[in-house]
Amino acid sequence: MTPHVGSVALLLGFVLGMIGLVGFIQRTGRQLVPVTTLWGLLALGYLLTGARFVHTMDVVDWADGMIGFAAICGALPVAHLIRRVCPSCRRGLRLLEDVVTRPNRERSGVSTTTHSCPHCGHHQVHSHAIPRLAETSAETVPWVPVAGAAGCFGGSYSAGDGGGASWPVTADDAQ
Repeated sequence: MTPHVGSVALLLGFVLGMIGLVGFIQRTGRQLVPVTTLWGLLALGYLLTGARFVHTMDVVDWADGMIGFAAICGALPVAHLIRRVCPSCRRGLRLLEDVVTRPNRERSGVSTTTHSCPHCGHHQVHSHAIPRLAETSAETVPWVPVAGAAGCFGGSYSAGDGGGASWPVTADDAQ
């Protein structure tokens, strides 16, 4: 077995091991380490196994890219599982996300995330803002140059708050 094949096995084995460890913690309720240690173990493990994987590559080909992509995608379920560990009983949390106020073009919305544990009754609600909806290109208003302005050009301006430039309002515009 070449060193590169060994590093591939180590990288993918680390990902699967972390998924298994956090899943075991949630099923049994026996948290062996605190949640912050799990996050640190995930980050440090990815750094070390990823560095060894890259260091053992001679020539980068598409297979190495796919292995790296699979390893990075493997972090998503691990992060999701770590996020769903109950701080009280160390078992699996239920997450419910709900939109309280829908955003529109004029104002932002509000969403809540409810963490509840069916095992111990732990309940926690977090709320966060949802950004306003963006203006579409169909809603733009054509820009008409002011008579007598030097360097006139065509274009459009936004009717909303977006954009990087603003045009001064003159007396002719007010009519």
